[in-house]
Amino acid sequence: MEIEFYRISGLYPFRANGRRIMVGSASKIKIDAVKEALISLQVEGGQCALITLESDMIASTVDPQPVGLEEGLRGAIHRAVSTRKRNPYALAVGIENFIERESPGHGWSDRAAICCLGPGCLLETVITKSISIPDSLAESVIRGAQQVTIGQKLHLDYPSVNAEDPHSFLTEGRWSRSEILVMALIPVLGRMLDAMS
Repeated sequence: MEIEFYRISGLYPFRANGRRIMVGSASKIKIDAVKEALISLQVEGGQCALITLESDMIASTVDPQPVGLEEGLRGAIHRAVSTRKRNPYALAVGIENFIERESPGHGWSDRAAICCLGPGCLLETVITKSISIPDSLAESVIRGAQQVTIGQKLHLDYPSVNAEDPHSFLTEGRWSRSEILVMALIPVLGRMLDAMS
């Protein structure tokens, strides 16, 4: 399958089988994860085009480092809803990473909430697998009023760490943030695209 990419700024719509998928983020990792999920689904139609619309960045309306499932879902849903307002016929995808304590007395983890809104009343949310985070790292970010993300804090402490992909560092190279997103996106995008056909 041939894929062409065009970048203008802001939102990133894909065209698949005449369907448009718009990602409410300028994050290369999130956009690439949607692209990889679509490639894995082997969307028919011969060609997918990645096009960026000129528009304002979709703000998640949550702290730069959301804490807890509720805040993660709120950010993902807001991104999807705001993106969908720009094109009511598109499949809108909102992704928000967040940290949470697994359970009282247990350690912290990083996850992502993914919200997909399709035409009509199609809606699905999914939460990615978790990646363990050292308690001291999570607590440091929370003490900083959540204005720095886990990735940004790791990058400050260890300049070789990619601030956008702390997962590779935290898992000693076993998982990247993109791989975790792709694992969650493949089934949800597959179901949404099937429902839209």
